[in-house]
Amino acid sequence: LSMYIKNLSSNQCIFGIYDGRKHLANFKITIKEKVAEIGFLVFLKHRGKKLIYKNFEKIKNLYLLKKNKIKYLILGVDKKNKRAINLYKNLGFKFKRDSNKIMNYKL
Repeated sequence: LSMYIKNLSSNQCIFGIYDGRKHLANFKITIKEKVAEIGFLVFLKHRGKKLIYKNFEKIKNLYLLKKNKIKYLILGVDKKNKRAINLYKNLGFKFKRDSNKIMNYKL
C-alpha cells in the first residue's frame, strides 16, 4: 500500500475510512477538469455495513472537491454488480446516457 501511495500522481488522493483505529475501507479520487473520478474499496469483512452510504455526505463535501471546483463525481461499475449499482443509485448516482458502466453524481 505504501508503494501504491508513493506512486500516485499529483492529481490523485487516497483516503481511508476508519472506526476508531480500525481501517475499514479506502477511496481514491482522481481530479480531472471539473470532474473527479472516485473508486471505493471496502475490505471484505466490512462489506454490507453501508460504510460508503454512511460516509458519502462527508466524501462529497471534501475540501479537495470544493477547491478544484468539481461539478461531477464519476465512477465505473460492473453491470453485474447489482449491489454496488443499487448503492450508487441510492446515493444519487445515475448512469451516463451512453454507458451502462459509468455513473455520475452532480455536486
